[in-house]
Amino acid sequence: MKLTLQERILVDELLPNEGKYANLVEVRKIRELLPFTSEEMKEFGIKGLPDGRMQWKVDHNSATYLVDIAMTEWITVTIQTKLREMELDGKLPFHFLTLYEKFIVMYQDLV
Repeated sequence: MKLTLQERILVDELLPNEGKYANLVEVRKIRELLPFTSEEMKEFGIKGLPDGRMQWKVDHNSATYLVDIAMTEWITVTIQTKLREMELDGKLPFHFLTLYEKFIVMYQDLV
């Protein structure tokens, strides 16, 4: 799945922190792929803020920059389930909109 800088952070928020051993191994593997590289941090001026959020230069390059993150079927279904629950409860945050579109609305077109 090709993800933007922001989407990589948001995907991490959707992953479970507890569960069955095999599932947590998959979570650990995907979490190893999500962090920014030192090259990305330099190129986009990425830095952590005191409140735990991340900040970067917003420009054309950072807005269109995508990284292809390999996701297992279980990870994909877990993310889709969480996004669907948020949407059904009427609690889908605006900043999750592009993830919802990729994982739910356009998913079949993207795989």
